Amino acid sequence: MKAVGGHTGAIASVVKGEVAFKEDVKGHAHALVELAKIAGKVFPKGSHEGDTGALPVIWEKPDAFKKSYGAFVADTGDMGQIGAALGGLGKSCKGCHDDFRKKK
Repeated sequence: MKAVGGHTGAIASVVKGEVAFKEDVKGHAHALVELAKIAGKVFPKGSHEGDTGALPVIWEKPDAFKKSYGAFVADTGDMGQIGAALGGLGKSCKGCHDDFRKKK
């Protein structure tokens, strides 16, 4: 999940104009697509041991959890679509954190 945050932050920096690496956005978007494919494997049943921050609801409602991380799949190099996609990604992340992660 830290990798998801890293790629998301990199895309956000480009969208905000903080860095000028527009050509790298497609690579970050592609990485998010690939990470979404393995997200369900990150929290297999019984992986709640240790300090993961995961709530038991991940295993109680696996379909809802799968839907939440599936929402961040987007792969586009079109800078005109990046801002809207990033907003949707932020909502997806927040929704997953609200429902499936312990409050900090």
